[in-house]
Amino acid sequence: MILKKILKDFTPPILWNWLRNRIVKYKQNKKGYDERRWWYGQDLIGDNSRFEEIFKSNLSQPIICTLNNEIRDTIKIKANKSIKLNLKELTKNKEILFSFGNKSNSRSTKGDYIINLDSISKIRIKEPLSNRWNNSLVKFDNDINEIEVINNTKDEMYFACPVFFQKFNAQKESYKNIILIVLDQLDQKTFEEVEKKIENLKFINHFFSNSLEYKNCFSAAEWTLPCFSSIFSGKHPSLHGNFDLKISKKIKNVITEDNLLKYLREKGFSIFGISKSKGHHAGYNFQKYFDRLFYFDDALDTTVDDDLNFSKIAINQLETNKDGKNFIYLHYMSSHSPYWKPAINEEINLDHERYGDSFKEYNDAISSYGDTKVEPIMNKEKAKSIIKRQKERIKSLDLMIGQLLSYLEKANLKKNSLVIFTADHGPNHFGEESKPMMNRARLNIPLKIFDYKNKKKQHLQDYVSQIDFYPLIKSLFDEETLENVIPPFGTKRKPVISESIFNNKYKVSIRTTKNTFYLNCKFDQKNFLICLNEIFDVLILDNINGKPIDNDDSLKDFYLNILRGHLGKSQIIKIKND
Repeated sequence: MILKKILKDFTPPILWNWLRNRIVKYKQNKKGYDERRWWYGQDLIGDNSRFEEIFKSNLSQPIICTLNNEIRDTIKIKANKSIKLNLKELTKNKEILFSFGNKSNSRSTKGDYIINLDSISKIRIKEPLSNRWNNSLVKFDNDINEIEVINNTKDEMYFACPVFFQKFNAQKESYKNIILIVLDQLDQKTFEEVEKKIENLKFINHFFSNSLEYKNCFSAAEWTLPCFSSIFSGKHPSLHGNFDLKISKKIKNVITEDNLLKYLREKGFSIFGISKSKGHHAGYNFQKYFDRLFYFDDALDTTVDDDLNFSKIAINQLETNKDGKNFIYLHYMSSHSPYWKPAINEEINLDHERYGDSFKEYNDAISSYGDTKVEPIMNKEKAKSIIKRQKERIKSLDLMIGQLLSYLEKANLKKNSLVIFTADHGPNHFGEESKPMMNRARLNIPLKIFDYKNKKKQHLQDYVSQIDFYPLIKSLFDEETLENVIPPFGTKRKPVISESIFNNKYKVSIRTTKNTFYLNCKFDQKNFLICLNEIFDVLILDNINGKPIDNDDSLKDFYLNILRGHLGKSQIIKIKND
């Protein structure tokens, strides 16, 4: 550590950053981790898919660029040069958001950016600001065919892929805004304990006073990356393939082409998101499904400060496209341990039998790890203080999220809206209760759904999963009843499956209304084989009394057959039975 400090103090910044990145890459390669997970905002090569949807023109290689935390697919235009692009899709009665930027060292750049539409000058930005997106919104009543982008500056210009805002037709369409709010690392049990006092969550409780509440919603996995991949794809980790840092580098994209974001874009929604997950950035080509994606690195010391801005940024998007359709995705990270940089109001509500340093308090509570570092085993007594911090942080998040919820009400946007409040997975600080890894404490997450068509509060006991979110939203637009849509939107219900494929182990839980089935077996990374012939643990619980069911081979075979049917759908992994 001393050597590191000396080198940093006496090494030129450019050389120090280069050296640091080389060291990081060396450590990643040595451990075999997915190098895409460590992305520092540098330009990357894009796949051209979004530009191909919009333009007929042959394009130069698109570049993924981030300015002021917003990731955009772009085309680079050299200084004092221009490009012409021919549009594919119709623009009549639509609004188009144009965005431009550069990475100059100065505050602004001499010159201007110009947009000509069918040879008519529509946009001129004089002396554009550097290191941020310069945005301009244009409304159209007629079709346009050609866009000319002119860079009259001395710096390279990043021309971001335009965002098309399609107007909401109240006579023909029902849902105008769909908002997905996700808190990282929050379980149903803890949330209910905080929620008991209405004043603790006054904004959330008020907004969702007439909503659907699911008591038995379970995450598809036990950590963030596979959970979000399941939410957006509607598939389990064994089907979408993003389950392990060492293995996921072989998978090109985080989510499959058939996904919620792409589906809603085809329905005319503007796709907007804010993410703090290291798996959901340009390194994974995740941004291509968004029209606009803000990415905040999940550094511990910035989580609260970043989360405070989320509502403001989301409100700005809704105001920009107030006549159109919006999908808003918000991933709040400050609910995640170790609850870094507590606010004063959080501190004063805690007892004095604790450390002032929340990070040290968290680390000292860890007594050991399970199979992975996402499964720390904590001292029960020391973990109590961590749970107290978690509850105070949830109260603080109510204030942050409340800005957005209050805006929806005051702006009369609750009408024609669907708002989903949930978590990606449960916490990892339940001491001995964290065994097995796929247990209820780790996987049971809150789920509230405000649907403007629903007029009363309903507490639902149905077993549901994150993979149900995509089919649920899809059912709102498709007249045909989709299979396995959760009640009350549908009626059919299959067993809820949660799984973990990490290092050399495969863990799964299968939940029905009667039982919970746990299995732990070997995973062959080299050949992508789940080895049911090398089972380490099998446990079947009665959901009513919570007691194990022993010596019931027929029940065990019943769940093993469910598991075989589930894994048989995977194109990525196979089963080794003997």
